[in-house]
Amino acid sequence: MEFRSLAESAIRQPTNSSSARAKLSPRKDLHGALVLASRSEVKRGEWKQFESAEFNIRPMGSVAYKLGLVAAGRADLTFTLVPKNEWDVAAGAALVESAGGWVLKLDNSPLRCNQKNPLISGLLAGSPFLRDPLLLLLDRHAQTIGSDKRSEP
Repeated sequence: MEFRSLAESAIRQPTNSSSARAKLSPRKDLHGALVLASRSEVKRGEWKQFESAEFNIRPMGSVAYKLGLVAAGRADLTFTLVPKNEWDVAAGAALVESAGGWVLKLDNSPLRCNQKNPLISGLLAGSPFLRDPLLLLLDRHAQTIGSDKRSEP
């Protein structure tokens, strides 16, 4: 299908329909949660520290795709442990936030795009109920994934 016809059909879709809206995961704790991880980070061993975590890790490519899956409720969380360029995450982050989720940089600060330096420290995103449990878990692992001086949520 050509891009133009695909875009035109998307424009014609009703936006006030409940079936057209993204719906985040309703999960309320990390036990059994599906966390999408960077395939590259997993291969390099950066996720070894989470092997005994109570959530399930699924490695895959494309941070934008992972954010889209979170926004659609097909996964509970995604986070990256290494810097990313804002252009790789901006659209996916907008999807998560528009669905009612949250997106933070790895240092707990809000994601801000169009900055002089487009490199962000890493990314955290998910459904509202999992924000605090994830931040607590990452605080316990702070010495191995970054600064131990994380800002408050």
